[in-house]
Amino acid sequence: MMDFLDEIKLSRKDKTWRGYKIAFTYFLQSCDKKCADELQRIDLLRFAVFLRDKKKLSPRTVHNRFASVLTFLESQGVHKLIGKNDKPRFVETEVEIYEDNQLIDLYSVCSLYHRMLYEFLLMTGFREQEAMYVTWENIRFRSNIVEMKWKPQFDWTPKAYKEREVPAPSVLFKALEIYRKSLPPKRAVETALVFSTKSGKPDTHMIRALKRNAKKAGLNRDDYWLHKFRATFATTHLRAGADLKTVMSWMGQTTLESILRYLKPARKSEVMHLVNSSFVGPTFDSRKKIEEDEAA
Repeated sequence: MMDFLDEIKLSRKDKTWRGYKIAFTYFLQSCDKKCADELQRIDLLRFAVFLRDKKKLSPRTVHNRFASVLTFLESQGVHKLIGKNDKPRFVETEVEIYEDNQLIDLYSVCSLYHRMLYEFLLMTGFREQEAMYVTWENIRFRSNIVEMKWKPQFDWTPKAYKEREVPAPSVLFKALEIYRKSLPPKRAVETALVFSTKSGKPDTHMIRALKRNAKKAGLNRDDYWLHKFRATFATTHLRAGADLKTVMSWMGQTTLESILRYLKPARKSEVMHLVNSSFVGPTFDSRKKIEEDEAA
């Protein structure tokens, strides 16, 4: 397993390597066999139970840890050790987005820095680390474009190693101009990070600050996380009529399935308008007349 972990560390992102390392640590705690070719189906079944009952992991996390071990075993030539129905399952939950009132309440307690960060995530669909490493030279004010670029100076590469450009509303760029003017000169130069610590280093506490701001606003901290801005970005564009392939490109997605998750149905007044508009015609007009006669 150590050789496999070394390969992952050299070829994949640090977050991926940590995930594999945790999975292997748990697996070794649940199984005392030393060689992959000694493993049997029952060992993997016990591993799944160990993750669920001993480590108290969520169904999705159990699935992910289990999948990491399977990937390792397949790399060692151990195939078809378990059946399709043996793999841990989890319920695919509906994608959640921010409602307007949630953002209004959140923004009411935010500093200029954090409000700018959240509006940036909302209007660009950038992932956490993409926002963490965006520099002022990536903000093209004249063309209303935000670039997501490889940053060798920070030893950071984009997900799937793909750069992209995302168009954003004019209101975002006007806000960015105001925000930039509020910064010390060193943090406003072209090569500086847009969202950084006071010393100019990447802000690695974005999620912690979001939870803190939610609590400060008297909101449920569990309802606020960074990826939810990205989901809101996608859903907002899709509801407005942007086509799937275009939104895929803006988000840096590689499969149609990955973007379809964000195609959420309309809500609130939009729902009632849609429902009421669907059931019209002679059949439903007669029902309405019956109800009016009964009321009279």
